[in-house]
Amino acid sequence: MESSKKIKKNKKIEIGIEIFIDKKIPVAGGLGGGSSNAAAVIKGLNQLWNLKMEKKEMQDIAEEIGMDVAFFLQGKTAFASGRGEQIKQINSFPKTRILICNPGIPVSTRNAYSNINYEKSGKILASQKMKQAIEQKKEIKELTELIHNDFEFSVLNSFPEIKKLKEEMKENSFNVLMSGSGSTVFCFPKTEKDSKELAEKLKQKYPVVIETFSV
Repeated sequence: MESSKKIKKNKKIEIGIEIFIDKKIPVAGGLGGGSSNAAAVIKGLNQLWNLKMEKKEMQDIAEEIGMDVAFFLQGKTAFASGRGEQIKQINSFPKTRILICNPGIPVSTRNAYSNINYEKSGKILASQKMKQAIEQKKEIKELTELIHNDFEFSVLNSFPEIKKLKEEMKENSFNVLMSGSGSTVFCFPKTEKDSKELAEKLKQKYPVVIETFSV
């Protein structure tokens, strides 16, 4: 993995390591699976090889690998700025029900970034508004309405299947959004009953459907 190569080079480690990953998170699904794997390797090798790296040194390595790897070193609820490497822990998003569906369509993160519509992205300062709303302890309905994803401007045009899935998940949900660069879509069902009924419908058509909660 890129993480182990960077650490070996930076710390002049000569011994090798073999890493096996049993993937549970859909590949190219916009859920940060690769980035969280990379962060886990950085933290794991720091312990295994007794490198005594502080958080700043691990974050520097994470920044070289990918823009959101540093977030997974931090964990919990955090606000990322800069290119994603500047991480500040904030109040937790209130615990709420979330339904996740992956349609089995891989979306290349590289392509998603190269095709992003910069004329539309970053215009509504969604992240700042969300951060303020969390700090003010707003209700779930208002919080979920503030969630926004600039990737949707370009990705949904290229993948009508994801756009269709979004429409299907709107029923009895506060809000529906694509996760990261796609293709996973998630929603906030209004009740447990709404969540289970929608999950059953989605399972008949899509390979990955998960009922979970925010942390």
